[in-house]
Amino acid sequence: MFFSIIVPIFNVEKYLRQCLESIKLQTFQDYEVIMINDGSTDNCPKICEEYTRLDKRFKVIHRKNGGLVSARKVGAEHVSGDYVLNIDSDDYVDKDLLEKLHNQVEMYNPDVIAFSYKIVDESGEFQSVINNSIEPKLYKENIERIKQSYMYDKNMYGHNGGSLIFSIWTKLVKRDIYKECQTLVDNRISKGEDTILNLLIVDKATSMLVSKIDGYNYRLQPTSMTHVFNEKDIENQQFLVESLNKIKVDKPSFARQVEMYIFYSTYMMLQKLVNKNTNYRQYKEYVKKILDARIYENLHSDFLYNARLSEKIKVFLIKNNIWSVIYAYFKFSLK
Repeated sequence: MFFSIIVPIFNVEKYLRQCLESIKLQTFQDYEVIMINDGSTDNCPKICEEYTRLDKRFKVIHRKNGGLVSARKVGAEHVSGDYVLNIDSDDYVDKDLLEKLHNQVEMYNPDVIAFSYKIVDESGEFQSVINNSIEPKLYKENIERIKQSYMYDKNMYGHNGGSLIFSIWTKLVKRDIYKECQTLVDNRISKGEDTILNLLIVDKATSMLVSKIDGYNYRLQPTSMTHVFNEKDIENQQFLVESLNKIKVDKPSFARQVEMYIFYSTYMMLQKLVNKNTNYRQYKEYVKKILDARIYENLHSDFLYNARLSEKIKVFLIKNNIWSVIYAYFKFSLK
């Protein structure tokens, strides 16, 4: 078996058939699909069972809802392919994605392929292509270039600010590396889990091919939990920071990158607080909750050593509690 494809599923009946059909129609045929029905209450379980009857390569595991991370862990326990690919159940892939990835594995034999993706709107209409920020080529003897810039590089102004896209569904990973790293991700994390997983994978990899293959179609939805703030985000950020601080201790070479990511991801959470209807009093109430959570507490000033000027200004404003300026900037950005 060459590919194992993990598809976590929860209440996405509107999109699930398109996702599974796009896998079923792949021009490269040597793969298995492990569908994890994570307690769906719609017609997803029936759709999954239908595909297991139509194609023996499709397997389904039904379980109580436990969240995305634990669903992926269940999938990782059942993979048998040489390489593992994740596909989110509301997205879909081009019919030649596996063929193109297989060809590059045959040519380069990397531990990981980091590839591009297309953004489509809710109806599937093409919007744009997102590439990794670092030069597309094989990184082996020079893989430290990626390890030193994965989360942040002041010279890179790409999608995430680092050298690679953070999403795990833009990575093809050798089975043993994937299984080991996936087990280390905290089940409690519901936003930022891919960042942790990719960091662990980057650390383990001895070779990585950065590719411009863009056969993954990411469906951008306005109501996606990635783009909307709620108060649970503060608790999730605490879990995320807890995991990242542990990585700082275990892998000191990542410390500055990790601290910049902690700062930046929390800053983005502050930005999500502001919408057209948010007044300054409400904003200050949310900010107090974030400060009370002590998310910024363990950041050290030296993480700014290699930061862009814009990041240094943001840190200055936050350290000095100049919230009125930050609020005004966010409000202005909405216009």
